Amino acid sequence: MKLLKKPIFSLYKLTIDPKNQQAFLAEGVNNLITSYQNESGTLMMVATHEDEAGSVNYIFEMYQDDASYQIHAASPQFQHYAKLAQKVVQSKEIHKLSLERLHTSNQPLEIKGENPYFVRLLEVTVNHNNVKFLKNISKNTVANLVSSVDSNY
Repeated sequence: MKLLKKPIFSLYKLTIDPKNQQAFLAEGVNNLITSYQNESGTLMMVATHEDEAGSVNYIFEMYQDDASYQIHAASPQFQHYAKLAQKVVQSKEIHKLSLERLHTSNQPLEIKGENPYFVRLLEVTVNHNNVKFLKNISKNTVANLVSSVDSNY
């Protein structure tokens, strides 16, 4: 993926009651897949959960630019997902991230449904000069991203 400028990159941490997990998952999957397929400015959408019950959820989103994010925010699938989220999300954290490094293969990657892949979130605090060290942490991965919390938000 060739990017000429830093994309819009966000991490959402959403806590829900596990009894709502199936409905939340179904709406989330529809939102992610439909958005990725229909919105050319949607570069990445990844969802995972911290615990087996699915009560603590993480969503990573990356958009080419703000206009692409606005297209997504106005989309029917996101509006439908947002209605459910308003009902079932108990707590929400939003982190605007500043992409420092993105490494992927040259092949497009699209994964749907159950799969053997997983997302690891490693949160560390390092001196800006040591960010280069993080480049070598993820060996044998499909993709890895290094970002910092964007202080402009």
